[in-house]
Amino acid sequence: MACVVFQSGGQDQERKHKKRRGELYSVQTSLIVAALKKMLPIGLNMCTPGDQELISLAKTRYLLKDTDDEVKDHIHQNLHLREKSEDPAVRWQLNLYKDILTKTEGAPDPNRVVDRIQRISAAVFNLEQVRPHTS
Repeated sequence: MACVVFQSGGQDQERKHKKRRGELYSVQTSLIVAALKKMLPIGLNMCTPGDQELISLAKTRYLLKDTDDEVKDHIHQNLHLREKSEDPAVRWQLNLYKDILTKTEGAPDPNRVVDRIQRISAAVFNLEQVRPHTS
């Protein structure tokens, strides 16, 4: 009788890994997303209350499946809301930011402001849509 030795044919080869539904992102990507989500409130504190209100409005527009151009138009139409507030604490903060901005860069260009708010709101919206990998 001959003795037959069976060897695994895939010992030297890496096994192919099928992606499961929950594994859309790598661990590194998930860590980056988690870090950005943790740092997001700190970054948003650098915006004026008016900018934060416009970012919130723009996020709502993204939830309604608007395009980037439609969101920019909506921000541009509501740009006047940046400086409107009845709360004295918010008015004080707006005046402080206005003084700082005019000393450093002069009067802000409305198109640059709209672009900046649109980019921030798009990033915030996309970060809120992604759920990082949990281990």
